[in-house]
Amino acid sequence: ALAWIRKAAAGEPQLFEWLARDREGRLFWVEVNLKRATIGDTERLLAVVRDITRRKEAEARLVEEQGRFRVTLASIGDAVICTDRAGYITFMNPVAEELTGWPADEAMRRPLSSVFRIESELTERPAENPVERVLREGVVVGLGNHTVLIARDGKRIPIADSGAPIRDREGKVLGVVLVFRDETERRRVQRELQEAKRRLERILEGGIRAIARLVELRDPYTAGHQQRVAELACAIAREMGLPESTVNTLRFAGYLHDIGKATIPAAILNRPGPLTPVAMELVKLHPVTAHEVLKDVDFGGPVAAVVRQHHERLDGSGYPDGLKGDAIILEARILAVADVVDAMTSHRPYRPAHTLAVALEEIERGRGTRFDASVVDACRAVLKG
Repeated sequence: ALAWIRKAAAGEPQLFEWLARDREGRLFWVEVNLKRATIGDTERLLAVVRDITRRKEAEARLVEEQGRFRVTLASIGDAVICTDRAGYITFMNPVAEELTGWPADEAMRRPLSSVFRIESELTERPAENPVERVLREGVVVGLGNHTVLIARDGKRIPIADSGAPIRDREGKVLGVVLVFRDETERRRVQRELQEAKRRLERILEGGIRAIARLVELRDPYTAGHQQRVAELACAIAREMGLPESTVNTLRFAGYLHDIGKATIPAAILNRPGPLTPVAMELVKLHPVTAHEVLKDVDFGGPVAAVVRQHHERLDGSGYPDGLKGDAIILEARILAVADVVDAMTSHRPYRPAHTLAVALEEIERGRGTRFDASVVDACRAVLKG
């Protein structure tokens, strides 16, 4: 204190903080403004003292909070980089050091763009720095898909990240916190899961084909029918712009739509003449039988319902439930048309195959009454395209 007093007495104003003690011995902080002043004809030292205890306590709390904040950022599993409002790095946690290849002490006060270099994985062209956009727009920004980080040693690391503004109490942007993570392992696991899914789908489809083949062995006149129906139904669905999930449902349903015939005596299936009323009623049960077999299998789509409804007709003249209109799901309406077209153009024990033109005339006659008009139109487009 004596040094400050001497400087003030020499004409050099002094401003300093001092930890003082009151009469009761309690410590408190003051800010002292000390300067020389002339009062009348006498030179004096003028001291203006202001209690700043609350401010010092608030500053201490802020330092403590900043310390906790830095410890938290340093310990989380994602990489974290903080910048000031000019885009210069003010903090890096160990994960960010590892991914970028830059030690924190070297990266401090560098522009983020010199440490956090990113490109599009697809074009290999520089990607927009998210921090620049956050500073420009003041909003949370995420990187697009297929972004790679170019580490200091040139290693390319796929990442996902987001940047968020750091604001003061008035909402003014003070800087940006950038959080990013290495996506290499996640992508590897995702690729393995996709390949496993494809393998399971191939196994499932192979099993379905085998079941369909068993049914066809009992009825040589329908050999290949289920595969052809599946292929035509899928083509119709694609022509209608339906999602691939619907196409997959139709593929499975097409292969399985006649498995209920496995319970029908071969003598009935191969009968060269008209069926008796009793035999016809037995044949009409095959969608119900198939539904019972399939209803508890998770195909990822309504395969069992499609199989049950593929002989239903819009006007209610179909079987087994006499459903009408929208009560028949779209996939079943598609399968119905595909089934009729292939059945009519295939040989049967009771008649020779019809031409494709005759089959198309048949579904055209039923357009909007027995068959869905949009499905008929799509079928014609597929077969005439």
